[in-house]
Amino acid sequence: TKVMVWDFMSSSSFPKKSVGTVAGIAASTAAKMQEAFGAKPENILAGIGPSIGQCCYEVDNKVYEAGKKYAGCFTLKENGRYMADLQAWNRLALLDAGLLPQNIYNAGVCTQCSKELFFSYRAENGKTGRMGVTIWKK
Repeated sequence: TKVMVWDFMSSSSFPKKSVGTVAGIAASTAAKMQEAFGAKPENILAGIGPSIGQCCYEVDNKVYEAGKKYAGCFTLKENGRYMADLQAWNRLALLDAGLLPQNIYNAGVCTQCSKELFFSYRAENGKTGRMGVTIWKK
């Protein structure tokens, strides 16, 4: 999940690819912006980019245990594994970090379901491409 955060008052930003959604990359990025730039959570904008969706992302109990604070982001399957919603998980983590709901934007697109538009590491068996993100202030 690509998460981009930007303090619209100070123009500071950190793009983070959350290979660390489990590690809390979204909230730690917001905290780092506060520490490094004096950003206020209510001034931070966040964009959650296209990523694998809950429809396609099956995880094991280890991932569920790490994210059970956000249990609503998981759906238990008959095989004992879970379908995980990383986009919702990141949104909730950003809200917990103090961001305002209206300042969090979510593309809501599953890259695995939209292989014709986006690269999907999982859908393409390790074949990767890159997606770019740009933020600018008018």
